[in-house]
Amino acid sequence: MNRLLFFLFTSILYPTFVLGFVCPNIRLDKNFPNNNPVNKAKRLSMKNVPVQHQTLGICYSYAATQLIDAQRHYNSPDKEISSPVFTAVNHTDNWSDGGIKLKNGKPNYPFEGGALCSAYNSAKVLGVCPKADIEKFYTDKGYTEASFFKIIYDAEKRFKENSGKIYQEKHEELKVAAKDATILNPISLIDFLGTAYNKVEEADQEIAACASNSMDLLYSDLENIFGTALMPTKAIFEAFFDLKLMETPWKFSMFFKWMCPASKRNSIPKSSVCTDYDVADTFKYNNGESNPFTKKILEKLKSKSLPVGISYCSKVLSRGKSYDGIVAKESGNLKFKQNDKGKNDCGNHASLIIGSKFNKTTRKCDFLIRNTWGTGCSYHKDFKCESGNIWVDHETLEKNTYRVQHL
Repeated sequence: MNRLLFFLFTSILYPTFVLGFVCPNIRLDKNFPNNNPVNKAKRLSMKNVPVQHQTLGICYSYAATQLIDAQRHYNSPDKEISSPVFTAVNHTDNWSDGGIKLKNGKPNYPFEGGALCSAYNSAKVLGVCPKADIEKFYTDKGYTEASFFKIIYDAEKRFKENSGKIYQEKHEELKVAAKDATILNPISLIDFLGTAYNKVEEADQEIAACASNSMDLLYSDLENIFGTALMPTKAIFEAFFDLKLMETPWKFSMFFKWMCPASKRNSIPKSSVCTDYDVADTFKYNNGESNPFTKKILEKLKSKSLPVGISYCSKVLSRGKSYDGIVAKESGNLKFKQNDKGKNDCGNHASLIIGSKFNKTTRKCDFLIRNTWGTGCSYHKDFKCESGNIWVDHETLEKNTYRVQHL
């Protein structure tokens, strides 16, 4: 009997014991071969959630919607995948910085960049849209989410440039008319004011005509791209589209709500709570204890059988175990590594942890990161990749993580 107990301890618990915590062999997308029952996930909540490929800076929304799908699939045969684009666009907290900005010569949209729990909480209010219902507007034509938004951005840009050109032309005409209008020549001044009024009216009329023509051309272009069946009526389209469509959260959100009405959306339990556990919390609750994020991730993986979100320095994936994107975490203060130009070198990113396993060679706990850069494996040789999922040891991940999000 004692020999049997010793065997069970050494074969099951001892090999998984790492620096004060137990590292189980568990993953949420599939069971390990010959996995011991005590380490199996209660539910394979990520079994039907595929690796995806983002082309916009909405990793936080990808992580949030995959967490939502894992939660929805947990006790249901439902295999539908939610749209991270729909959730990002309707996550209007991010729009406080204004409209589109150019970044490295490319448009940077105001819904790019955000936090997983914030996106999750906004999705609780609105619901999530099936990914297929949004992607049908562009993927069949070979567009990505980024090139789809670029179509609308370019249309707005042309509209703005055309309007500005008309204003400039009328302004030049007004300058010529003003040459002879002086205080010493009241009659000329009166003539000038009348001329100016007429020119402004003409400009307004031409701009209105230009706007109408631009609207017609844009509607026609998009109708050719998406097909008549997928386009809204002309009246609905004109009500939503204007020069500041992507600078106005409410208007752009409403446009996407038309694309996916409430009857098509899936709900999230209102009682669900998404919790942020950041660097300040690790010091507050753990008094600087080592590996606080590791322990929190393992605690939630084992107790919930749901993925755990992390915010971390993505550059570690390309630079290997020696990379440390966070210079300091003392007393809860966070300081990122700077590059030669004095800018953040971390590559802030959000992903999900969907598994863990004890590495007998390194005596460390390896975590399985579900990334959103496609199924390729262009990562550092330090890490093992499985079709877009990457195994990273707990020490490397711990020093590059600054937030954990969980249900």
